[in-house]
Amino acid sequence: MKRITMKQGVRAVGAVAAIGLAGGLLTGCNSGGGPGPNGYDLTVWVYSDFVQGEAGELMDKLVEEFKDEHDNVNSVTLEPKNDAELLNSLMSGVGLPDAFSASARDGKEYRAAIDLLDLSSVFESTDYADGFYQDALDAVSVDDGVWAIPFISYIPVIYRNLTVLEKAGVNPDEGIPTYDAFLDQLEKVDASGTDATHSWTNNSYFAPGAVMGSDAENITVGVEDGETTIEPSQLERTFETVAAIEQFANQSMTNDSDVAVEAFKSDRLGYLVGGPWQEANFEQSGVEYDFVLVPPYEEGGWTGGLQGWDFFYGVSSGDDERDALVSALLQQIGSYEFQKQWTIEVGRSTLREDVMDDPEVISASTMAEVSSEGLKNGMLQMDFMRSSVFWPSAMADPVAKLGTGKLTPEEAAERFVEGINQLYNEAGE
Repeated sequence: MKRITMKQGVRAVGAVAAIGLAGGLLTGCNSGGGPGPNGYDLTVWVYSDFVQGEAGELMDKLVEEFKDEHDNVNSVTLEPKNDAELLNSLMSGVGLPDAFSASARDGKEYRAAIDLLDLSSVFESTDYADGFYQDALDAVSVDDGVWAIPFISYIPVIYRNLTVLEKAGVNPDEGIPTYDAFLDQLEKVDASGTDATHSWTNNSYFAPGAVMGSDAENITVGVEDGETTIEPSQLERTFETVAAIEQFANQSMTNDSDVAVEAFKSDRLGYLVGGPWQEANFEQSGVEYDFVLVPPYEEGGWTGGLQGWDFFYGVSSGDDERDALVSALLQQIGSYEFQKQWTIEVGRSTLREDVMDDPEVISASTMAEVSSEGLKNGMLQMDFMRSSVFWPSAMADPVAKLGTGKLTPEEAAERFVEGINQLYNEAGE
């Protein structure tokens, strides 16, 4: 396994916080209307990191090329928004942009709250449409319309401190072929006198959800008559595995806490489960590390964890010419050429399968190589664009009680299913 101390690329922010949008159609206008004397002025709200570093350079290049190709465009303004600003501004319905980047989690709420632009025309070319992962294309295609451009994907990875592993006698070249092997490695690190890992039960769904994704083939995700189709027995192995990992955890650390991150960077923590967005921090610290997918249960088996996605959405203005320009801009963002550049130069995986399987992409970015493999399986975080229920969040309470010994794995599985059903009931789904 390659040792990594520095790589190019600023990593873009991953998911928008999972905050539900209130129902009801927001009819506030975007920056729409007819063109000015020099053409249309378009506004796109983007994640803050989309205007920084390599990501910002690529977006600026895209904008300049788009303006050169469209004489009726005067300007395209990329307005950075953090997660809270994005959601609050979209909720207000006032001064909406022409397009915006946002989490796929909230896609159904955006459709209910905003007059989203139907992008069906963008996908009329099969050469264009067939490049996306089929699951992503299916997600944005709802009720005879296509409501977003699939853009970024992210999966959990396990960061490994190579200095800690060497001290413990763990050979990083062996990877983590199974959960049994992972537990053996954790035990060796623990025996060496270094914290093996952070708590996998004390921070919501992320770490235990990554384990659950390894059993996705055996979990019947769905909803019928307002209740989940998942059976508690299908989840018992997940909670048994999480409980076994927790034996070697420093329970005062959560995976995304400053103390865990600093411990990892200072060679006091062996393994940290996280997302691609954390890598820039490790790059800059000079720590020797690598990262691998969460392990499968059987060697060569299912892995990939829980997949999260981000989309680009358009806002309908009622002006056909303006809407056609927004569609064309979003089409370029979804293009093979742009998403390939993004993956190579920014280092974040995208939702075009043809890009993620491109040998040039795989060889250019270790994160892309790992993500390409993980995206072939694993589990979606939720039924994007069709449901407002982020059902993995119901894992937080039972897994916390599992960590403190108040619940057995079997009891935690039952509580998890009960929690999922409560979420569906509250959402009326």
